[in-house]
Amino acid sequence: MQIHHRKANLSDLDLYFEWTNDPATRSNSFNTQEVDYQEHINWFSRKIEDKKALLLVFENEENIPIGQIRIEQKTDENIIGISIDKNFRGLGLAVPMLTSACEVFFTEFQAKNIHAYIKKTNLASLNSFKKAGFEIINELIISNEASYLLEKKYV
Repeated sequence: MQIHHRKANLSDLDLYFEWTNDPATRSNSFNTQEVDYQEHINWFSRKIEDKKALLLVFENEENIPIGQIRIEQKTDENIIGISIDKNFRGLGLAVPMLTSACEVFFTEFQAKNIHAYIKKTNLASLNSFKKAGFEIINELIISNEASYLLEKKYV
């Protein structure tokens, strides 16, 4: 399957809301509570304008959205997150999505590394991130969940 990406825009608001409240996405998140729609509107409106955030929507060759990646510059690190539409999971799309998003981020933000926080129970994400060039650099507890901190360095 051929995939491409574009920057998210306001018309993606409901799509992101659907993805963020998908049961599998919530269970793999550190905050498992369903997201309130008004809070989502406020958050999404801020994020697509945020110069320290990269929000990419990935689509297939028919321009059907298959998932999203967000990378944010924080004070002391750059953090990545991914979600894939339930209809496109298990197709091996996470690795090319992660690879492409990291290339864009390294180029546009002149960053030296990107961090991912993943629950130890989320083996699919862990394997995808490792295949995309991320390495485990620490084990930690986040929200009472055994987790990994992974890093991809700019080369």
